[in-house]
Amino acid sequence: MDKKSPRRSLAKNALLSGGQKLISIVFPLITFPYISRVLSVEGIGKISYIESIVSYFVLVSGLGIANYATREGARIRDDQKQLDRFVGEMFTLNLLSTFIAYSALIVTLILLPNLRAYSILFLIESFSIIGTTLGVNWIYAIQEDYLYITIRTITVQFISLVLMFLLIHQPSDYITYASITVFAMVGGNVFNFFHAKKYVRLSFTLHINLRKHLKPILIIFASAIAVSIYVNSDMTLLGWLGSTRSVGLYSRSVKIYTIIKQMIASMVIVALPRLSSQQDKNSHKNFIRTANKILLSLLMLVLPVGIGMVLTAKNIILIIAGEKYLDATFALAVLGVASIFAVLSSFTTYCLLLPLRFEKIQMQATYISAALNIILNLFIIKYFEQNGAAVTTLISEIAVFFFEAVYVVHKTGYGHIFYVSKRDSSNLIFASISVILIAIFLRNIFASVVIDFILTVVCCAGSYFGILKLGKYSALQAPLN
Repeated sequence: MDKKSPRRSLAKNALLSGGQKLISIVFPLITFPYISRVLSVEGIGKISYIESIVSYFVLVSGLGIANYATREGARIRDDQKQLDRFVGEMFTLNLLSTFIAYSALIVTLILLPNLRAYSILFLIESFSIIGTTLGVNWIYAIQEDYLYITIRTITVQFISLVLMFLLIHQPSDYITYASITVFAMVGGNVFNFFHAKKYVRLSFTLHINLRKHLKPILIIFASAIAVSIYVNSDMTLLGWLGSTRSVGLYSRSVKIYTIIKQMIASMVIVALPRLSSQQDKNSHKNFIRTANKILLSLLMLVLPVGIGMVLTAKNIILIIAGEKYLDATFALAVLGVASIFAVLSSFTTYCLLLPLRFEKIQMQATYISAALNIILNLFIIKYFEQNGAAVTTLISEIAVFFFEAVYVVHKTGYGHIFYVSKRDSSNLIFASISVILIAIFLRNIFASVVIDFILTVVCCAGSYFGILKLGKYSALQAPLN
């Protein structure tokens, strides 16, 4: 059996990964307005609250293995025997961490009786723990096979879409909604498990080189914990210090923010195996050139998206969630700014720190940001609820990016990766200004919110990319390969 994956260009991989994430976004967005109107704000708040808690156990199950396995596997992917042995070690560790995660979840429910009222939701959401493990998505990242994942995603999301409209008709159906969302997230992972045999021999092994693997895995895991804290602590603390209504409101803003951030950031993650391979082969010039191209491409994409979210936050909320969620408008606008820094911090993490094996720096950055997030939340959420939670998220995203970027610039010798020419800077500034002016000019011209939003997006996008094209922006002139 041929176990070699056809390696596509980074541009094609980015498009496939971004397309996969877009599909994961588009299908839920089709049901998003319907679900937001059928289910109560409180019902959605309960689901979001339990999701935020279970996400910590999913994190324990993952143990930082995915990023470590992707980075190290990319370095040995041309040696099939060595790769098979490595994959067996990673999968075995993942199974053990999954057992620990389930054990910790059971203990938590025993020790915190107030959570038992949500036992059914906990049971449903807990399937995401084992589902994520069986998905072995890191194998596909090692092989840079994003086509299969994209096809699988389309299939699972389509089934979920149909189930949403068939089974959810009233506020009491929030349990069914939770079940379908979990299926949408991990339902196709069983197929991943069997399909992975195309590339590797996936097996359980007792021969694990813990001395080699455990330390970097735990460092990456520690970073992931910190990221999860400042991503999910807002929702958790809102549930404790605020109300289920504020959680429901904030969850809509965070949902929109997260899917946009993840879609763009997914185009960064595909570069990890390629950059790791280049760094291992001492291809420093190629590494710098590739990383800089990725940065320029990201800036080109994230700036109009972030600015657009700020200027059209009200319309986005009305279209996707409805009038009863309008109190989430300010939070979404703040998160629009946060998305810019979130994507840039993804760049410093996946394109610089992890390939260069500076995971300790990422851990320090994320822990500082997580501590800052929690401290600020404890003081702010009580008074400003969802709006305060959004502000603390923005501050945390800014902090983690600048901490990582400053280290890269001053300590690694790779600071010129952040170089943006005067021509490219001018292009980005003028193009961004055009987006702001057009969005302000077209605001509320039409009675229909949908028409007003679509016209604004089309005109802003046309102006933005037209200016970049005429100005010969570098990322449009020399695509990634």
